Amino acid sequence: MLEVCVVGFGALGSFYSFALERSGQARVTAVCRSSYETVKDHGLDVDSNVLGKYDAWRPYRVVASTQEAADRQYRFVVCTFKALPDVISTPDLLGPLLDHGDSFVLIQNGVGVEGALRRRLPMTTIISGCAWIDATIVEKGRLLTQYGPERLTLGVHPLTDGKPEEESLEILTDLLLKGGTTPEPESDIVAQRWRKVLWNVAYSSLCTVSRATMRELLAEPHIELVNATIKEIMGEIILVARMSGIHTGTLLEDEAVDIIRRVKPTDFKPSMLVDLEANRPIEVEVILGEVVREAAEVGVPVPRLQVLYTSLKAIQHKLLANRRQSQL
Repeated sequence: MLEVCVVGFGALGSFYSFALERSGQARVTAVCRSSYETVKDHGLDVDSNVLGKYDAWRPYRVVASTQEAADRQYRFVVCTFKALPDVISTPDLLGPLLDHGDSFVLIQNGVGVEGALRRRLPMTTIISGCAWIDATIVEKGRLLTQYGPERLTLGVHPLTDGKPEEESLEILTDLLLKGGTTPEPESDIVAQRWRKVLWNVAYSSLCTVSRATMRELLAEPHIELVNATIKEIMGEIILVARMSGIHTGTLLEDEAVDIIRRVKPTDFKPSMLVDLEANRPIEVEVILGEVVREAAEVGVPVPRLQVLYTSLKAIQHKLLANRRQSQL
């Protein structure tokens, strides 16, 4: 039985923890920072199109902090918390777990999310994952809902010196397959992250700055204008990626066209907007900041991304100020 620690027990953490234990070959220690009492006392009901239904599921072990979890060695330390480097870095959040993981798995939004961890652990295997899934925790943390299909692209980030270890990726992929999910190993996970950031930058950012659901953003009176703007935003991201050597060819262009074609005007709210409405910090740096900084590095003008980044930075400043005020 493989020991796995999952840090961040929101929708993604809960879903993939349930899948890992469902494999029958892993037992999960869940670090539940805000939901500890709920998960410990009541467990979690699961209602998933992919994994089925289950009442009052509890992972093998529930702890309230990384300090409490750091009493053993883990084959995988899975990070499903939001990447907020302007609030706290991933290594600082993991704390003592840095010395208790054979491999670290980052199932998070954005690009460059591995940077701080790689600098701290230059010779440790880091697996990166992009989750394409509609999962939510509702009923005050007692119910996990998941609708529609699920897909998780996974790949290994290169080591600072030497070749990455592929065995860990194979083991993790096998666990998730046996658990009922759809992991897809990728040889170039950085390119996959840039593919997903196309969606996150364009739709998440516009929904957040306008406080609009997808239905409101794509309303009939202005949908042509919105789609034209989204195409231009994605074009800036694609140019930055190409000039940075992150991706070549037509894959990103094809992905942008496909995203615009597939996106529907539903009542869905991107997680960035959900965080704003809940007065929580938003993932502005890893979704937008890293792209804007990379653009400056390679000399690519990105006026649309710059406007979005500036607007979201102002929103983030207010959110963090409110947070500091509430802690006084």
